[in-house]
Amino acid sequence: MSEDIICNTVPDFSTQTFPKYEKYQGRPENYLTEPNGETIYEYARKCNGRVTKDNGDTVAFVSQDCKTRYSKLWADVDKLADYLASQGFKKGDCMTIFLPTSAHSFTSFYALTKLGIKANIVHPLTSEKELNETMKLCSSKGIFILDRFAGKYKETLKNNFTIVCSTHDYCTGLMKVLVKADDKKNSDVPVYPNVHIYEQIMKGDFPKTEAVHYDAEETEVYMHGGGTTGKSKTIQLSSRAINYLAYNLYQLDKPHDYKNSYSLGVLPTFHAFGLVGILHYPVCNGYGVLLMPKFDAKKANDMIKKYPVREILGVPLMFQKMFAEPNFVNKGIKNITVGYFSGGDFVSEEFIDNFDRVMKENGSNTMFSRGWGLTECCAVCCSNNYLYYEKGSCGHPLQGTEIEILDENHKPLPAGEVGEIAVRSTAMMNGYLPDGTIKETGIWTDENGKYWVLTGDMGHLSEGGFLYFDGRKKRIIIIAGYNVYPATIEGKLGNLEYIREVCAAQAYTSDGKPFMRLFISLKPDCGLTEQQAVDKTMKFCEENFNKFSIPREIKVIDALPRTKIEKIDFLALTEKPPKKN
Repeated sequence: MSEDIICNTVPDFSTQTFPKYEKYQGRPENYLTEPNGETIYEYARKCNGRVTKDNGDTVAFVSQDCKTRYSKLWADVDKLADYLASQGFKKGDCMTIFLPTSAHSFTSFYALTKLGIKANIVHPLTSEKELNETMKLCSSKGIFILDRFAGKYKETLKNNFTIVCSTHDYCTGLMKVLVKADDKKNSDVPVYPNVHIYEQIMKGDFPKTEAVHYDAEETEVYMHGGGTTGKSKTIQLSSRAINYLAYNLYQLDKPHDYKNSYSLGVLPTFHAFGLVGILHYPVCNGYGVLLMPKFDAKKANDMIKKYPVREILGVPLMFQKMFAEPNFVNKGIKNITVGYFSGGDFVSEEFIDNFDRVMKENGSNTMFSRGWGLTECCAVCCSNNYLYYEKGSCGHPLQGTEIEILDENHKPLPAGEVGEIAVRSTAMMNGYLPDGTIKETGIWTDENGKYWVLTGDMGHLSEGGFLYFDGRKKRIIIIAGYNVYPATIEGKLGNLEYIREVCAAQAYTSDGKPFMRLFISLKPDCGLTEQQAVDKTMKFCEENFNKFSIPREIKVIDALPRTKIEKIDFLALTEKPPKKN
């Protein structure tokens, strides 16, 4: 995003209209109807209620091969909401969901949204210092955490209302015995008066509380992303935004056997793509979600073989790993008829062609569907699909989404010309959460009064309106599907007394995996050898950053390269991905 453009609009979405596309119009609204002011909880209960009315009490999710049905899910959601209300939580409060993809991601999310408590959703590998900063920014009054992580965050738990969750909570029979023993072996849960155990809460009895209705435009979810400049920002999402993305994804679905259809939950629910794609949308549409807290390609393929998986949403690296496993070809892939929807990073046409060929040879007519999006619009803005497809593109805008390509003066460019991608959508954010340094909302208003997010990504549109991605104007490094923000890292390291300049740059291993390489120059007479500076810097990173933001290499150089206008030339330090054979 250009520094001279003002993005400080306080949005009023009642003034906005959004496009509708002809081919999406044919999808019957038998279960998901267009959102009409519902809260997240209200919309999920209404849509899912239609599914269960017609198809019975179907499976909501599968954890450790143990099935939980929708009647159980909603009963636990309601009990958890009752408990939170009994503890004094109310509309307008905030709680942090600090969990991997798990059953508790579902129950905590819907319990909070039932009461109008804002959900601050944070990556569970975030450092304790960053976690506390995030909780303070969002005025979070409590936290959901997995027992296996609790020991690393004792100070956080000591100072906050805490609900500790365990994987065995949603296991049954012998599996519960086995997983519970493993949980106990690998957990270190501190005993504090304010630490409460989820399993015990579910055995309790509390005064019943009704769902709170509130304005669907109010901020209900905080997600944490790179903003449009590469600096980490907290993004405010409303019920309207999250419900509309679920509805827009529904347009890409096909009629199927609602009594026995699954979605493979390989995406993390602490990313917007996962929160809606494998949690809210599947619940609204009655899918059973196969939970995978930690991605494993071989296990993912085994799940496809065992369960009738209809759709998978993920990022390219996940699909590439699954495809490379010997067990990718199995009897289950013929059941996948909606598609492999992918976003988040580059994927070659050669891989897509090979992938689609193998699927077809094994009885599936699905295709690998490349997409594009950003958290500011709930992560999915366009995608190839069975209704709209153009080879080589990132797909056609979803229902209710408009994309334009802008020049340096923020004027629309014609098809084929490369510029900055601007997007507006029914799933747009309410803006960034101010933190004392972030002043802009991130929403720009054009001369016609339309709201836009200026993405910082470069691309072009085809004559048919399909988006082609041409590179990242913003500086984000994606490692194992996790966004690493060089600007944030450089800002913190630049305060160290011995560092003169610092630059975080993307590099690659010999087999093409991205990692971060850190370049530093030292102040004269800092009193440290180069090795001492490297060791001290690495120690600071390990103590202050999540594991993906810790550099694999640190290099000391005399001076960082400069552009013609004397800015640090990070591109000169950035490696290009190795050519594939």
